[in-house]
Amino acid sequence: MLSSGNSNAVVTAINLTKIARGECFYDRIRGLNPDFFDKPTSIIKEDIKIDIRETLGEYEPRVNVNKIEINAINEIDLDITVKSQLEDMENELD
Repeated sequence: MLSSGNSNAVVTAINLTKIARGECFYDRIRGLNPDFFDKPTSIIKEDIKIDIRETLGEYEPRVNVNKIEINAINEIDLDITVKSQLEDMENELD
C-alpha cells in the first residue's frame, strides 16, 4: 500500500478494512464501500464480505482471505474478523 517499498501485509489489510472509499485523497476508490454504513446488518452482511474480499484482492494480494466472520453487536454496529493466510502462516485481522 506504500508508494515505495512494501509495508507489513497484515497491517495494510487492517488499514484497508478501516477506511471508506473516498477517504484516501489521491486514491478515491481505495477502501470499503460507504453505502453499507448505517444500514441494518441483516441486509448487508454478505455484501460486506464480498467488498472486503474484492478490496483485499485488489490492494493487498499478499493476503489470501480464507474466511470472514461478521457478528452483529446491535442492528448497526458490527464486529468483523477476517481469517487469512500470509506466507503459509495463519493470521487473524480484527
